[in-house]
Amino acid sequence: MPFDNLVYDLFLNIINSKNDEVITTLEEHNLDIHTKLNKYGWTPLHAAAFKGNTTLVKYLLSKGANKDYENASGMSARMLAAEAGHSGIVELMDQNNSQPEFQLRIDTGAITQLETPSSQ
Repeated sequence: MPFDNLVYDLFLNIINSKNDEVITTLEEHNLDIHTKLNKYGWTPLHAAAFKGNTTLVKYLLSKGANKDYENASGMSARMLAAEAGHSGIVELMDQNNSQPEFQLRIDTGAITQLETPSSQ
């Protein structure tokens, strides 16, 4: 299954931690949060978790990304993060309960984490 340039660029931007571009691409093109980025069945969450990108992992989870979704090799994003040594990502996924626990705001190209509703 060939992948189009948009999906390929999305994958590269995730790998290169270009969070603003990733979020803009997902939202402007209304892409499925579970879109497959490569022939191995990686989703944006798989790529972000593997790279240890906490900000992007939080964003994707807040948008409903399934942390238990398995790629073609049977690996979840959590498993990839663990394999890559990103214990903070693993802990984040372990405590995530499918309810958004935070909000992210994009201001002039910068991503800002806001306080959780329960901590305000």
